[in-house]
Amino acid sequence: MSQYDTEKFCQPPDPDLICCICQCVLQSPVESPCRHVFCNVCITTWLNNHRNCPTCRRRVKKRQLKPVLPIVQNMINRLLMFCDFKDNGCAETVMLEIYVNHVEGCGYRKLKCRFNRCDKMILKKDKDQHENQVCEFREKLCIGRCGLMIPVCVYDTHDCYEELQKFNQGISLI
Repeated sequence: MSQYDTEKFCQPPDPDLICCICQCVLQSPVESPCRHVFCNVCITTWLNNHRNCPTCRRRVKKRQLKPVLPIVQNMINRLLMFCDFKDNGCAETVMLEIYVNHVEGCGYRKLKCRFNRCDKMILKKDKDQHENQVCEFREKLCIGRCGLMIPVCVYDTHDCYEELQKFNQGISLI
């Protein structure tokens, strides 16, 4: 099954680029001997339970499937898509060919703060600022007697003696 639902595209994709099995844009397309095109996973799964083409019902075997011509894959790769993080503020539209790379590196992807006690999900583009300047659970070196890294939310009220005891017993800080 394709991961490319037609709703993700800026313009409705050409119907010839849609798999009749999953109703999504073709992914790793293959052609049957009867010249119908499907996502490789879709038709392979179909043929596990059936012996015919889902479009015309002609007999088809898995070994008869072949990759589509490069021009078909090029047409698919050039389709423009909305970013998955459009609702988070990303206004970019990208070609399907680079879609996965864009989504992985998108600044509008939400990530969890690296501090265990913080449960906030932050936009990737704001993560450094949150973790280094804003997060109440970011740690600061105690310049008092203990010399431990203490979350800023309890820095002014922590007890150095108690924290050193916890540290020496292997108990997590605060």
